[in-house]
Amino acid sequence: MLEANAGIIEKLRASGHLAHDPIKYSHQYPHCWRCKSPIIFRATHQWFLKIDHNGLRQTLLKSIDQDVTWIPSSGRERISAMVAQRPDWCLSRQRYWGVPIPAVVCAACHEHALDSRVIRKLASHAAAAGTDAWFTMDVKEFLPEALRCPKCGKDVFEKIDGYP
Repeated sequence: MLEANAGIIEKLRASGHLAHDPIKYSHQYPHCWRCKSPIIFRATHQWFLKIDHNGLRQTLLKSIDQDVTWIPSSGRERISAMVAQRPDWCLSRQRYWGVPIPAVVCAACHEHALDSRVIRKLASHAAAAGTDAWFTMDVKEFLPEALRCPKCGKDVFEKIDGYP
């Protein structure tokens, strides 16, 4: 694959489409700690939770300390430190496992919609069938009546499957 780069760059240069001559950098790519293969980063939309919104940080810290039995007990210190120090909590991690983000995307304009009614429907289905309900059930099972895209007004949505 890298052998083709020189030819591509030369064609871009000859046609006047090369914006900047490439500079050679020497660096190491990050590698997966499990399988040791190179990791490729890509820019994607992310969902964040503001930890300081409406006193959430203090509520979380109190709950971590008083409402949870930690096994092993060292988990309490780890999560407490994370909650105490982070300004925002990243909810999206580009994965198909874990608890899904119950958001839908407009099929027409691709605008994301996070609607509390969709969240409540997922909660209801998850109570009965687990969080896999989001991945196994049709999106129509989660859509409230009269849900419209906030951007274009259409009413056809798709699940984001954990990826915003």
